[in-house]
Amino acid sequence: MTTDIIVTVVAGLLLVVAAFGTIYPILPGSPIALVAVIAWGWVLGSAASWTAAGIGALFALSGWSASA
Repeated sequence: MTTDIIVTVVAGLLLVVAAFGTIYPILPGSPIALVAVIAWGWVLGSAASWTAAGIGALFALSGWSASA
């Protein structure tokens, strides 16, 4: 249970960093968000987390392709 909480907090912090990376192009925002949501879904492993990770990955990929 504590691993789930730690991974969720770290993924949330990485998503905040990704949001700042899209505003200030110092860090690559979309790749960080993509890795964060996929890793979060993988570690939690439930159907709900994989669904949320898939939706988040689609948003990250669409944002990444829009900036290309």
